[in-house]
Amino acid sequence: MALPDFLVIGAPDAGMEILLADLRRCPAVFLPATALTPPTTFPPITTFPPITALGPPLALGPPGDPDSGAASGAGETAQGGAGVWGLDAARRRARFEALVDPAPAGVLRGVSAPYHLADFTALRHLHEMLPYVRLIALLRDPAARAHAHWLRMRASGLEPIADFEGALAAESARACTPSSWPWRYLALGRYGAQVQRLYTLFPRQQVLLVPYPELSADPAIALGRVHRFLGLGRHRGPAGVDRAGPPAEVLVERCGDPVGARCADPAVVAAARRLDPAVAARLRAGFGADLDLLDQVTGRRWALGPTPD
Repeated sequence: MALPDFLVIGAPDAGMEILLADLRRCPAVFLPATALTPPTTFPPITTFPPITALGPPLALGPPGDPDSGAASGAGETAQGGAGVWGLDAARRRARFEALVDPAPAGVLRGVSAPYHLADFTALRHLHEMLPYVRLIALLRDPAARAHAHWLRMRASGLEPIADFEGALAAESARACTPSSWPWRYLALGRYGAQVQRLYTLFPRQQVLLVPYPELSADPAIALGRVHRFLGLGRHRGPAGVDRAGPPAEVLVERCGDPVGARCADPAVVAAARRLDPAVAARLRAGFGADLDLLDQVTGRRWALGPTPD
């Protein structure tokens, strides 16, 4: 059975909805609506017992990640093992195959995997199965991304903590529990360490990093880069449908996760713009060293500062 040709590996709430919607409109691309995410059968912690009561920490993030709540290498399995995603190698492959199996012949097959960029164990498993796959990651100001992520989780009823700073304070304890990625607002924005580890597995020519400010300011240019990276101008889709052509016009609304249906409620829009400037400044200062690492690892300055309204 077929496997994916490319994955969009994160970061959540950094413009993924814009990119995925554009690719799904392309007749030469198959991208299922189902995203590849870790099991989420455990609710997030809202009251915190002593850490020792939680049992040994699981390696839910990149080894040594200071926000992971896990020791380097803890909970990891040998090659082909199940890992924290609960799947062995054969079932991981079957899961990928099931996602892209409905694709018609001749199209480019993609999968949305929003937590893979931050999850080094998942990336290692991916490399074992698909060493030549193409990867796309979107990067957004990590403070704004974290706040947008929290707003989306609140709106969907998945975040019981009504205070943004309270949810951030709970992150280290939550990271000691299974299935915590959807609530790891800070860890998901540490792009420097994530990209550095990503490059130890996949060559740079297989990776496209897309800055959210570029996607927000001029979607056609940013999405055009994605099309070229995927080779959509060089191949033909099923029944002779050209893969070439500019992306359709995309409406970008600057609120939580930039997708029209979620931005329709004026209250949500207003709340999304109420990130306390002092909190934002403190968060950006905390991300500073990691963003410097991102510049160093990639050889360019990203300037992922807040997008003006």
